[in-house]
This record gives sequence, C-alpha cells and structure tokens, in this order.
Amino acid sequence: IGMVYVAELSRLAGRLDGHTAARHRTVLTSVGLPTAYRPHVWPELRAAMAVDKKARDAKLRFVVLDAVAQPAIFEAPPEELLEQAYLEVCP
Repeated sequence: IGMVYVAELSRLAGRLDGHTAARHRTVLTSVGLPTAYRPHVWPELRAAMAVDKKARDAKLRFVVLDAVAQPAIFEAPPEELLEQAYLEVCP
C-alpha cells in the first residue's frame, strides 16, 4: 500500500505523471499486493508516520517516483498533500 501511496503523493506534488502512477498501481494489484488503505484511519496512519523510519528531525521524508525507475527523496511534504494522497488510496 505504501508504494501506491507514495506514487500518488508524487503525482499530487507534480513530480510524477498520472499515467505512470496508475500503471504503478496496476502492476502492484496484478501481483496480488494490497493497494488501498481502509477509510477513516488517516489520524492513526499519520501518527505512525511520525515515528517510523520516514521521520528525520521532525520532518517526513519519502522515497517517491519522479518517473519510471527514477526514485527521489521528497522531504517535508505539506500536510494537506499527505492527507490528499491518503484519500486517493482509499476505496
């Protein structure tokens, strides 16, 4: 699910095109991986992000895609963008 989340985060930030983000989700779904968060768990998910390996010096850092096979670091994305990406990955 996290890989789909960061693809959506990257897309919403204007770093990844929509076609590639959708392809990313399709490939992960095709191999049987989960690709959606449960609705209404954003507060718990955001709290977990704050204490996991993504957090450095009170800032979140994500490995996102800028294109196929082009990972990059996205540091301290805006809170609104984080929540919007979550909503994109909910059924």
